[in-house]
Amino acid sequence: MKNKIIPHQFLYTADHSWLTSHHIFSFAEYYDPQNMNFGNLRVFNDDIIAPKTGFWLHPHANAEIVTIVLSGAITHGDTMGNTEEIQSWEIQVMTAGRGIEHSEENKGDEAVHLYQIWCKTRQTGLEPRYQNHKFPLKSNTCTLLVSWDSADGVGYIHADVRIFRGLFESGTTHTFEVFPGKWVFLYVTTGKLQIGKDILGGEDQLRYWVPWVYTLQTLEIADFVMIEVSLV
Repeated sequence: MKNKIIPHQFLYTADHSWLTSHHIFSFAEYYDPQNMNFGNLRVFNDDIIAPKTGFWLHPHANAEIVTIVLSGAITHGDTMGNTEEIQSWEIQVMTAGRGIEHSEENKGDEAVHLYQIWCKTRQTGLEPRYQNHKFPLKSNTCTLLVSWDSADGVGYIHADVRIFRGLFESGTTHTFEVFPGKWVFLYVTTGKLQIGKDILGGEDQLRYWVPWVYTLQTLEIADFVMIEVSLV
């Protein structure tokens, strides 16, 4: 099986007036049996939420849910009694476990841009849980946001997944390894980068299966999310 680059032209876009969402994997009205997941990464939605709108109270169960806020601020509420505003450069991690209801509201006057990520949990029926973290990003490095291994100061997730965010100046390089039994997913927020002969721009994605050490070079200032997943 070869590695795959998927240009932004092939993204499925849902426009609900209050919400514009790119569904990277089969989700809601977008159904593709050949694109249900990537390892234990089940959902990656690139969402723009209009002011004074949002996702009202709705249920989840047996998934690990990560929200990365890129710009603006979203207000989280849930049936555990948590109410919190998550701003840009912050993330939230939620264990839906045996069942939880939550809401995400844009109470501001500007649109909110965020990524919502769902991962298949290691086990079902877990105790619901909520975390919020702020992560100042360092230039020219991949900052670990979420991990399964309980690293200090990093969001914990009940799934064999590690989520990074990279912010690189133009003309820099970064190496990453695809280990046996792991896959790597990368989604470009802004900028342009090159891996081998492949060039990726905003909203392009890569899915790498082949174990190897790869070198990424930025052709413009680049902001991206990289996720190491496990096979299911």
